[in-house]
Amino acid sequence: MHRAALVVSLLLVILASTLTSAQTRVGFNLSGMWSLMYHEDELERTDPGSPMGDYLGIPINDDARLRADTWDADLISVLEHQCIPHSSVYAMRAPSNLKISTIEDPTTAQIVAFVVDETYTGPRTIWMDGRPHPSQFAAHTFSGFSTGVWEGDTLRVETTHIKAGYLRRNGIPFSDEATMTEFFDLHEKYLTLTSIAEDPIYLTEPLVRSESWVWNVLLRMSSPESGAAPGATPSLTFNDRKVFEFNGEAIEMFAEAGAHTDGDSIVFFRSSNVISTGDVFLTTGYPVIDLKRGGSIQGEINALNHILALSVPHAMQEGGTMIIPGHGRLCDQADVTEYRDMMSIIRDRIADLVQKGKTLDEVKTARPTRDYDRRYSTNSWTGDMLAEAVYRSLKEGVGRDEPNTTTFTR
Repeated sequence: MHRAALVVSLLLVILASTLTSAQTRVGFNLSGMWSLMYHEDELERTDPGSPMGDYLGIPINDDARLRADTWDADLISVLEHQCIPHSSVYAMRAPSNLKISTIEDPTTAQIVAFVVDETYTGPRTIWMDGRPHPSQFAAHTFSGFSTGVWEGDTLRVETTHIKAGYLRRNGIPFSDEATMTEFFDLHEKYLTLTSIAEDPIYLTEPLVRSESWVWNVLLRMSSPESGAAPGATPSLTFNDRKVFEFNGEAIEMFAEAGAHTDGDSIVFFRSSNVISTGDVFLTTGYPVIDLKRGGSIQGEINALNHILALSVPHAMQEGGTMIIPGHGRLCDQADVTEYRDMMSIIRDRIADLVQKGKTLDEVKTARPTRDYDRRYSTNSWTGDMLAEAVYRSLKEGVGRDEPNTTTFTR
């Protein structure tokens, strides 16, 4: 009887740990370039900022009011103050875009940390590996020490060890005992941050604020890391769909969200009944899923499904809408169907291995692309490379069964 009870207890412990492990795999990947939106508190956050004495909405005590009333903006001309950055409590309110990257475990491809940059604070690391916060005697920094956990599809971030700074650019202070809790949420292409600052020295209650950013492909394409030549960025841009006439023909352009990259488009020549797919569809090899440039396995499959939805065969699944791949021969709907099926099968095989807890090396050893490699594997983009890209894409939180959509989702 005691042995049976022990077995049941062990099973419950294993189940609980499995559920906890599963919870760490939800969420989304914050990485990319984000443009700040000023529909909230624009006058406060941009030049010239809030005037002296404007403390509306900030739960300050008398000590904070005295500090703010006697603050002088000329303080920044003092040598020791000229290069001081914003502390993290204010930094995300600053009028700047965001550049978010990841630190990954080289063996498991798990995201170890997010790195937030371009906020007038310098790089700020959000550790995702469960490490504890330093002791109370550890040094403080302007960015503080941040750790993150997923609560469903919301990233909760706790930050401590922050140097003192201001809550507004009119001298409202916070002390080095302040802490901050943040919640990152993604709604299609919009990133929303809700922050709660607490300070036992200068605040009478928690200060709750929010900011929003929008995913910006053009920022990434024009950044120095993109490798693009000066002046090579597109002069014609659009979000989801653009319609225009050229040479007497109606043309539709569709943005394919995070497929080969985050800048993919397909072009539908309506009168000619021809679709140009770019590199989301090839006949010369596997699609290159460029994770560093916003590509994903689910976005790739969604793009292929969109091509199929736009095309109409003539008869017996042949002819009709002709499809021009990024590289290779002329095709029709049946060819894209075969390609879509292949990518769906490879995704599902790797997703099953991920669900079983397999590492990247174990996935490669299983050779989930082997029955397609003779046809599609090339020296520049092998089946192993595709398997690694799909594995990392799935580990970063891209689901298996997301609906096909032409809206910009990440």
